[in-house]
Amino acid sequence: MREDYQRVYAKVDLDAVRENVIHIKQNLPEHTKVIGVIKTDGYGHGAIPIAKELEPLEGVFGFAVATAEEALILRKAGIKKPILILGYTFPYSYKKLIEEQVRMVVFREDTLADIFAAVMELRKKDSSICAKVHIKVDTGMSRIGIRPDETGLDFVKKLLNTEGIETEGILTHFARADETDKTSAIRQYELCRDFTEKIEEVNSGKEFKNINEKLDSIQNEILIMRGKKK
Repeated sequence: MREDYQRVYAKVDLDAVRENVIHIKQNLPEHTKVIGVIKTDGYGHGAIPIAKELEPLEGVFGFAVATAEEALILRKAGIKKPILILGYTFPYSYKKLIEEQVRMVVFREDTLADIFAAVMELRKKDSSICAKVHIKVDTGMSRIGIRPDETGLDFVKKLLNTEGIETEGILTHFARADETDKTSAIRQYELCRDFTEKIEEVNSGKEFKNINEKLDSIQNEILIMRGKKK
């Protein structure tokens, strides 16, 4: 029996992952933190060991995943920082996600109703229970999210008036941010910024005051996984 492994395998350098995040943070405004995107088991690199390596970093706000199951795996592994689910979450998972303080993105009215119902059920045992959510705005990715128009604004108004749900943030997904020409990304940023300013106007600035100063987190996935330069 040969002791050296002959099949193809991936060797993940956690020091490199940590170094990548530190470099990313150094290029951001002081108040802006990093959300480490580690969906699909950290793109096969190991979500749990990556999260444990990055969690102690002050510049890391938390982590983002694709599904409820991925989020709960991290909680079970002892990850304490905020976890955000980037995709649609199904109603069967709402109670557990709320109990574990996992953040969900919202963009559908039926989701608001189901989350409200889950919170009310949980409050029978703990009146302090609250669901934290982030608004997903579709500015060009064309997958999920509310549109940055009047229909989207109506959705936000309903969300902000729904008991038991705390709106922690608003986000959008840049479709072509890795291209040299940043015209598309800049346009998406402007759409999200302008939409958030409209929310401030209709809500007296209570939830999203000074949006231009509050770009307080970025989500990154590809740069986190890059290896060290030789």
